[in-house]
Amino acid sequence: MTSSQILELLKTNREYLQRNSDFALNELHDLSLQYSNYADEEVQLSLAFNQSLAQIHFYSQYAKAIENSLQAIEKYKESDHVSLIERHHWVTGHAYAHIGEHAHAENYLLQALQLLEDFSPVPYAQKTNVLYSLAINNHYRGGEAKVSIEYLQQILEMPGTASVPTRKASSLNGIGTFCVRAGNYEEALAYYISALKIYEDDYDLQNMAACYSNLGGCYLRLIDLEKAEGYLNKALDLRIKVGTPEHLAISYFNLAELNKQKKQFPLALDNLSKCHEILVRLDNQASLKQADELLQEIELLRTQSTQ
Repeated sequence: MTSSQILELLKTNREYLQRNSDFALNELHDLSLQYSNYADEEVQLSLAFNQSLAQIHFYSQYAKAIENSLQAIEKYKESDHVSLIERHHWVTGHAYAHIGEHAHAENYLLQALQLLEDFSPVPYAQKTNVLYSLAINNHYRGGEAKVSIEYLQQILEMPGTASVPTRKASSLNGIGTFCVRAGNYEEALAYYISALKIYEDDYDLQNMAACYSNLGGCYLRLIDLEKAEGYLNKALDLRIKVGTPEHLAISYFNLAELNKQKKQFPLALDNLSKCHEILVRLDNQASLKQADELLQEIELLRTQSTQ
């Protein structure tokens, strides 16, 4: 098989990995066995990038993704395949953001953005990935919501966004999240619903689940518990089928919070136990701390209710 044919296989595989396709994960395993020693830099960089994506999308193993991509960056630092080097910078920054190392995340994401400026025209999909990750990293590090919204507004204003509905949806969904952070819940609902319609048309189950989860969380804050429960259960149902462990833990956590508010304490403890089990497996200390704090709140309320 020629390099061009292998690269086409890897490109298709990459698209399905990002949709959490089990078939794509199995295919990547086979491709790795067949081509891990193939003497072509572009093939090796592309294969390594797919492996990093798989660590994130299927296992939430961000440290492994970082290690894998940093090795590729170092090994091929003199490579002419700048587009793939940029992808490894992006995925490294994206992964650092998820484990709370925000300075490292910003560094690699800004390097990725700088690498893209050498292209004419700048690759639309790659630049939107980087801008979105910068917005998320700013959000995670506690930066001002308006900074994250500005990154996403850049995506909405890019000429290519009108012809790529899912990119528009990602930005709308993100802006909704930052509106929540600013306390603008009604505004956030409008953004989430607009994003959900696009994802439903595209039958993008993973992002549909994200929108359901976000809508449920918004209604929780508005104390509309029935609507919140409907959306949170929809998110859980989809995430059991296609979600990453991290996202599944988020769904159980949100349902535990809902159960707490409805004074359904046995259900709350059951959902929180499922959340805790996943977080221990992922060794996610920050989220484990949040889960322990919620457990204390539930236990306190349960005790008070029996007095």
